[in-house]
Amino acid sequence: MKNHVLCHEDFQDFPIGEFPYDPDHSAMGEYQYVTAEGYSGRWLDQVCNYTWNGAGPTWLITEQNGRHAMECMRVEKNKPHRMFPTLETGAPSWRNYAVSVTLRRLSLRGTAGLVFCLNHSADTLVFALEEHGAATLTYRHKEELHPLGRAAFPQNPDDDYRLSVDVQGDAVRCCVDGVPLIEARTSVAARGGKVGITADCPARFSEFEALVSPEEAQAIALREARRAALEAGEAAQHPAMKLWKKIDLKNHGTSRQVRFGHLLGDGSWQVVLAQMQRRVSRDAYGFISCLTAIDLDGNVLWQLGEPSGHADRLGKVSADMPLQVYDIDGDGAEELLVWSGEVGTGGEGWSVMTRRSGVWRCAGRIFGVVYFVDRPPHRGLVVESPCGWRYADWEYFELENGVLKSRIKLAIRYRRPEGNILRTRPEEIVVKEK
Repeated sequence: MKNHVLCHEDFQDFPIGEFPYDPDHSAMGEYQYVTAEGYSGRWLDQVCNYTWNGAGPTWLITEQNGRHAMECMRVEKNKPHRMFPTLETGAPSWRNYAVSVTLRRLSLRGTAGLVFCLNHSADTLVFALEEHGAATLTYRHKEELHPLGRAAFPQNPDDDYRLSVDVQGDAVRCCVDGVPLIEARTSVAARGGKVGITADCPARFSEFEALVSPEEAQAIALREARRAALEAGEAAQHPAMKLWKKIDLKNHGTSRQVRFGHLLGDGSWQVVLAQMQRRVSRDAYGFISCLTAIDLDGNVLWQLGEPSGHADRLGKVSADMPLQVYDIDGDGAEELLVWSGEVGTGGEGWSVMTRRSGVWRCAGRIFGVVYFVDRPPHRGLVVESPCGWRYADWEYFELENGVLKSRIKLAIRYRRPEGNILRTRPEEIVVKEK
């Protein structure tokens, strides 16, 4: 009998308001561990969509008649692709459980229900109520939905429905208000996994519960203990993390816009930090507003531009900023390549910054797509300036006495492209300057 409680959630410990989320709906979580401010309890929201910027959170904690509920407020669908807002809880070790939730469909245009045997929000089983009066069991994998069962079930937005799913081995039994509607077998069920709620339209969820038998609770505890022992054993084979030092970045800090290099030419490491200002939309058209070079003790070596007191905001950037550190001439002191903001059709304007007599100066400006060359005795930059699909100018530069000098310039005409691949087969090469 499944009477051991793995999870019971009535959302009463949540304050009324927004479930924690990234207000920018950015890609920050792809490469940094970002924790949204606020209380999220045992729940995790991993679904992000950049088109939601300015549209507020996906989930809200609401109250009615003294009872709290978790409410999905999304109305957008399939923009820019299929999206499945999901709140998940539990652990991969969970199996053979009964999971249930009370659902009110505030909108009948879409789907809302339970996720279970969940690997992640795009790899899960879903029992949901859908538009056109149907209850469905599907396997959701990425953007595809693989149907496993369907039953007619008339619905209206004024009633609450108790959705429940019982999983035992590879068998799944789905009920609404205790009435069996769908039964199916699938290997996805046998793997077990996390549980949760999902909706792509306004819907209200309350009284979520996951139960197992006492024997299965012991099996889950054993699986979790084995997993923890495996992780501890693996971690013991590697050096542990150790705090070396902390550096106060003051008002010139940033997030991912960091470059490391040997700027002084003495073999020691320095760090270049880039702040940016947003333009037009989100951070898609950001401009570098300040560059700061520091040593590993945090001492500022030099600074180009003016730092901002809003470093915490300017540093939150999901796009790459056009900044590279590279030793162009091979003298051991690395130069900076910085996008200068001089844009045109078919290329980018770059400033090459070099250090001479302790002062950083512009060694020259180049326009186009840049490639580094390190084939002794030649070290320098190759710049491609395309013009349409058929022509491109190529120019090779070297750094001489702190000045960027052109060594050779070529004009190349290409054969007609094959498919979507442009400028790959030269038809004519003309030396313009040498």
